[in-house]
Amino acid sequence: MLDIIANELRNLTSLTTLYMEYCSKLISLPNKLGNFKSLTTLDIRLCLSLISLLNELSNFTSLTTFKLWRHSSLTSLPNKLGNFLSLTILHMDYCS
Repeated sequence: MLDIIANELRNLTSLTTLYMEYCSKLISLPNKLGNFKSLTTLDIRLCLSLISLLNELSNFTSLTTFKLWRHSSLTSLPNKLGNFLSLTILHMDYCS
């Protein structure tokens, strides 16, 4: 379902905020989310099946706020997290 939504939203190149909550079947983020180059805020909460985040997240060079809340299944972060040169807020809560 999220793949379908991401496909429909891929042309929203001016999107600045993406908030996802209670996506119970979400295991990983769709690759198409990497197209959101203007994204400044990414907030993902209570997606309890989320195992991994995309390395494509490093394409979000405008990202200033990145929040992960309650992701007990998350096993790793993207390799290129250091590419978030504009990042001012990184908030991780209850990620085991």
